[in-house]
Parts: sequence; C-alpha cells; structure tokens
Amino acid sequence: MLPLVHRVHAALLDRKGLSPGALADLMDLACDLRTALALADTDEADTLAWLRFSHDAHWGDHVQDVTPYLRWLS
Repeated sequence: MLPLVHRVHAALLDRKGLSPGALADLMDLACDLRTALALADTDEADTLAWLRFSHDAHWGDHVQDVTPYLRWLS
C-alpha cells in the first residue's frame, strides 16, 4: 500500500475540478508542521507560540482551502 501522502496526492490529481492550489496548500502545511517538529526538540513553549502565530498568519488559511478536498477523500 502506498504511503498516505502518495494516496492523497493521487486522489487530488484524479479529482475533476481540482483547485490548482490544493496540492500547494498541503505542501505548505507539511512545511510549517515540519518546522514545528524541529522546534519541539528545543523548546515546547516556543513551539506552541510559533504554531499559534503561524496558524493565524499562514497555514490556517491553507487548512480552510484544502478541507473540501480532504473531505472528498473520506
């Protein structure tokens, strides 16, 4: 079985009427969450503060944009 990221990618590409930005939204989310994981190794409080700030400033919008496509997968 393919890893989840490959299954999501394939499903998004197969979907008719796919927003060209859906895959970019997922990639931005992954990048921001990877940064949070890296910060978590150093300081929990800073990690939570960064997650709150980055959610409000950036990736929260990506979650809203990509949610309809992720719901379609279920």
